[in-house]
Amino acid sequence: TARGAGSSLEGNPIPVRGGIVLDVSRMAEVVAIRAEDLQVDVQPGVVYAALNRQLRPHGLFFPPSPGGSADVATIGGMAANNASGIYSVKYGGTRDHVRAATVVTGTGEVLRLGNRARKSASGYHLLGLVVGSEGTLAVVTELTLALAGLPQARRQGGFRFPDASAAARATAELIRFGVDVAAVEFLDGRTVAALNRFGQFGLAETPTLLVEVHGSEAGVAEVWAAAEDVLRGAGGEPLVLPGGRDAWSIREHATRSIAALRPDAATVRADLAIPIGALPRLVARCEAVAAERGLIVHLFGHAGIGILHALVLADAAERAAADAGRDVLVEEALALGGSCSGEHGMGLGNRRYAAREHGAALALMRGVKQLFDPHGILNPGKMW
Repeated sequence: TARGAGSSLEGNPIPVRGGIVLDVSRMAEVVAIRAEDLQVDVQPGVVYAALNRQLRPHGLFFPPSPGGSADVATIGGMAANNASGIYSVKYGGTRDHVRAATVVTGTGEVLRLGNRARKSASGYHLLGLVVGSEGTLAVVTELTLALAGLPQARRQGGFRFPDASAAARATAELIRFGVDVAAVEFLDGRTVAALNRFGQFGLAETPTLLVEVHGSEAGVAEVWAAAEDVLRGAGGEPLVLPGGRDAWSIREHATRSIAALRPDAATVRADLAIPIGALPRLVARCEAVAAERGLIVHLFGHAGIGILHALVLADAAERAAADAGRDVLVEEALALGGSCSGEHGMGLGNRRYAAREHGAALALMRGVKQLFDPHGILNPGKMW
């Protein structure tokens, strides 16, 4: 079982069937930076934040930010999970940025998948299978990543809404009208309250969207005006972030702020992904399901790409109700044409939903696993 920083949230690198843990955290070399191609070659143990520090002097960055785990999450882990992040609405997820990889299959065969070209119509996209496979198909030893230029200018701010469904509808409107935002993050009122208690941020405890735009000075001003027009029209009111704080220095504390409310309780989470237009319905359903079961749910996520995290803190007496509520929410996401996991992967927690989401295609996935790893030695017990 390959392991990077161990920062995943679904138990992806836990060796549930024993065996050998392959720690790649010391494979942390940035092999080559090709600024002219907007590419970099890295080993899997390179940490996300450390990579971007090396890229900054070249005017480049690797966009799929893992947020609060940026200082620990490794590029190999991000590729294994097909991680997304706050900037995915503009730049895409990790899979969109992996051009090539050197991998070792379960039989010990070393393969070079992909190439450095921006586009290829040659053969099957095996690289796309490996990225997001959580180490079940191959061990990645090197990756070629596509980069983006650091924006000349950026602007960010917040908008508060009367209720969570209004914020969700505003997000859908923003995307529908084609406003070129770099990030749209959603926080419900309970999550904002938890952040205030944890970090004393002094935010209005109402559902909030955190928005950022990138581009030239003139372009940022134009896009921001368009975003503000749409969000105001959807019922949003601009808010000033306290003390000139960076929005993401607040947002990155969401999970730990919620967990700190009840340190002795377990965190039951759903990592839901749905079409952007279905976001208002899913938000309303999350609130209704929690209320029906006497639970308190905290909602936040990468609203701009339709990813919603639902967190419930549950003690032993509440755990069964929380788990059942999670099952209902996953079923709702699937019924809306979505997925049980937007970015955290299948790991251990989402395995039980694999057959419901993928149906007969699951047999083909098992066949792919058999081709790459006929002896079943790579991260056994994961995915399904």
